[in-house]
Amino acid sequence: MSAYARCNILLARGQYRDAKEAALAGLSEDPNNAYLLSALARSLRGMEDPVQALKFAEQAVAIEPHDAELLAELGYMQRACNATGKAVETVRAARAIDPTSRFAMLVSIDILLSGGSRRERTSMISEAREVADAGVLAHPNSSAMHVADGHVHLAQKQVTAAEVSARRALNIDPNNAAALNLLAAATAKQGRTHEAGDYYVQAGRADPTSDDAIDGLRQISNGRIVFLAVVLILVFVILGSIGGPSFLVLPFLMAASIGAIVFIGDAMTKQSQKRTASRKLSPEAQNILDQDRD
Repeated sequence: MSAYARCNILLARGQYRDAKEAALAGLSEDPNNAYLLSALARSLRGMEDPVQALKFAEQAVAIEPHDAELLAELGYMQRACNATGKAVETVRAARAIDPTSRFAMLVSIDILLSGGSRRERTSMISEAREVADAGVLAHPNSSAMHVADGHVHLAQKQVTAAEVSARRALNIDPNNAAALNLLAAATAKQGRTHEAGDYYVQAGRADPTSDDAIDGLRQISNGRIVFLAVVLILVFVILGSIGGPSFLVLPFLMAASIGAIVFIGDAMTKQSQKRTASRKLSPEAQNILDQDRD
C-alpha cells in the first residue's frame, strides 16, 4: 500500500495524528510529492492547526499548480484561516481548470455559502446557485451534490426546493446523515417540527458524531418547552385573576409544572425516535419529484 493510500484511509477514519505521521514518513522518501503534502495539510486541519495546514497546502499547489482538487483543498485551508476572499478566488481557479470536478464544485459551494460581507453575500449565493445547477447536471447520481444544492436553496429561502434536494440525495443514499439533516432543517422551516425531529434522530443514528443532528434536536425540544411554558404562565395568570389557587402555592405549582414540561419534552424526543421517515411530502415537493420520474 502506498503512503498516500494509507494517509487517505487514516484520514477517512478521523485518525489525524496517525495520518500526519504516515504523510511525514512518505515525505521523508519523496519530499516533493504534492499529494502527500496535501494529505499532511488535511491531517493538520483535522488536528485544528489551520495555519500549518495552509502552509503545506500552498506547497502542494506550487508543485502541481494545475490540479483542480489540490487547488480546491487549498481553498478550504484559506477559508479555515479566515481568508474567505482568497478562498473564493482559489476555487474559481480550480473550476476553471476542471469545470466538472465534483470536489471543486462541492468545496466552492461550501465556501461561497460560508461568509462574506452583507453586501457580498447576495452575489456569493448567486454564484453558489450557478455552481450547484452545473454540479447537479454534471453529477446527477451524487448524493453530496444534491445536498449541496439543497443548502443553496436554504440560503435562498427556497425551503420546498431544499426538501426536494434532500429527498433526491436520500433516494441515492438512504443513510446519508447530511441529507437527513438537510431534510430536517427544510421541514422545520415549514413548521413540520415533529417530522423534523424524526429526521434529526435518523441523522444521529447514521452519524453519531453529527453536531447538526444534536443541535437540531435541541432546538426543537427547546422550542416545545418554551411554548408549553408560555401556555402554563397564561393558565396561572388566568387562575390568579379569577381567584384560583393562592399565589403562595403558585411557585410550587410552577416548579412542578416545569419538571413536567421537561419530562414531556424528553418523551417527545423519544417518541420521535420511534416514528419512521415515511412521511407525506408537501404537495409542491411531491409535484417536483413526480416530474423527475416522468
